[in-house]
Amino acid sequence: MSFSLRVDDDLELRLIEPEHAEALFEVIDANREHVGRRMPWVEFTHTAEDTRTFSKQALRDFAERKQLQLCILERGRIVGATGWIDWKQGVQESVANGSADIGYWLIAEATGRGIVTRCVKQLLDLAFDTYGMFRITIRCEPDNERSAGVPRRLGFTHEGTMRHVCKWNGRWVDHELYAMLADDWKTRR
Repeated sequence: MSFSLRVDDDLELRLIEPEHAEALFEVIDANREHVGRRMPWVEFTHTAEDTRTFSKQALRDFAERKQLQLCILERGRIVGATGWIDWKQGVQESVANGSADIGYWLIAEATGRGIVTRCVKQLLDLAFDTYGMFRITIRCEPDNERSAGVPRRLGFTHEGTMRHVCKWNGRWVDHELYAMLADDWKTRR
């Protein structure tokens, strides 16, 4: 199964597949402290085989329309990942639209250059135009200004703070919730 999406001349989004496991693991391992500050799954990613197992599950979930996991490639080099989870296609045939939660991470040297904003913009076009979704959300910790900058720049609505979403590293984690509706996105483009 192959899926890719050209973002611009420098960036491409490509479906995470088992053959990417080695390269993706190397990027994660080399950026373990940076990525692991915000992504709890890093502490459970010890080998390329862990990444391969994840990619196989991600492919199954993509086929079942549960999630879409993509590598971010800058000039052919993996610099992070993005995609959506909690993909809801609707509960009956009369409900053709759905929703999802977009997530993302980058290696340290790729931050601050608008990469994630450009990628999320493409994901919004894909979600609303291709998959007919009606709502996309982005969540981030309250002190994660870089991550929160993405939905703010793209015109998402801040819907509030989700308190104690999970417990991680011995502390309760809150999330700021941002949402974009299909109709809002169409007027912003």
